[in-house]
Amino acid sequence: MKKLLLIAALAASTNAFAVESIVRPYQSVRSSGMGGVRLLTGLYEENFFGNPARVTANPAWRIGLPDPTVEINSHTFSTASDLASNSDGISKLSGSTGNNNHGRFEMTFPSIYIPAGDLSFAVGLLESVQADADLNRSFGATTRAIIDAGISFTAGYKMTVAENPLSVGATLHLMGRAASRPDTSVADVLRNPNKIFSTDDLKRGGTFDIDIGSTYMLPFKIDEIDFTVGAAVNNLFGGKYDRFAVGKRTDTTTGLEVDNPPPAQNRAIGFGIAVHQPSQWIFTDPVGVIEFSDIGNNPDGSMFKTLHIGYENHYGILSPRIGLNEGYWTAGLGINLHFLQIDVSSYGEENTTNVGGDEDRRFAIRLGFQI
Repeated sequence: MKKLLLIAALAASTNAFAVESIVRPYQSVRSSGMGGVRLLTGLYEENFFGNPARVTANPAWRIGLPDPTVEINSHTFSTASDLASNSDGISKLSGSTGNNNHGRFEMTFPSIYIPAGDLSFAVGLLESVQADADLNRSFGATTRAIIDAGISFTAGYKMTVAENPLSVGATLHLMGRAASRPDTSVADVLRNPNKIFSTDDLKRGGTFDIDIGSTYMLPFKIDEIDFTVGAAVNNLFGGKYDRFAVGKRTDTTTGLEVDNPPPAQNRAIGFGIAVHQPSQWIFTDPVGVIEFSDIGNNPDGSMFKTLHIGYENHYGILSPRIGLNEGYWTAGLGINLHFLQIDVSSYGEENTTNVGGDEDRRFAIRLGFQI
């Protein structure tokens, strides 16, 4: 009876759409609280998948210990509650049709960051699992689960041009990716929910790629306010996971085994400008940033989806943050306890290719242990 109720409810529900949010191997909690800016503010682990030139801005050497990050969206709360129900959880689950259920777990561990005068270096190992699941009225489930793992090495060099600092940098990635089957049926879900993320026909492969970037402080100030511009190109070679360890599948037409790589991490271009001053009222080191990033990673979408605006300041051990990401508000807070950095954020991600289509409200927390 519960299965019949679920099928009936799915048939009466509204259509779900394919999740078209931008896939990122790493999502910084600090960055997401600041509107998704990362090219002109990134520090430490943020630069492995942001602007590698920012490695020269790391204030001190650091060894990164486990830094678990958990991110879920607002629909995941209610869906988990429905699944946990002892009586009518299955029928309640039908209420989640048309909504995306999102989750992510990631770490950059181990990692080490070495400022060495004009030269700076960083190396880290990334582990990331992210998943989106979406039930629809046609008894189908649109799913996307991606596992990323690999090592990144960043090097940056700082020089002086017109008496102002210019930094350039590059990151080399050696990454592996596995992606789940893109869809399944409600019948499969009812028989075995694990089939949403079945390893049957698993897409997998590896790649090596390069990010390049730069930052430059402009040779003028307004009072004590300075201006820095920056740009970066991520996945210069196109991010195709077909370089090594490529998975196989059987072609249903020919019966032959063919390559089955996971989705590529598209080449992306970004640029922006940051405004900084030493202090503002009771706060120190306030910075405001406007960036356009992920250009090329949203090929069929609006330019407004690539717009990010962020602001951060500091008061003692606290770092409050606000911003605008893809047209939606963001907020976050950092707490620096020396050996532990705690970051929390809430941000809106656009599920469609254009701003204003469907907001996915997400919440994230990171516990960054370090020495």
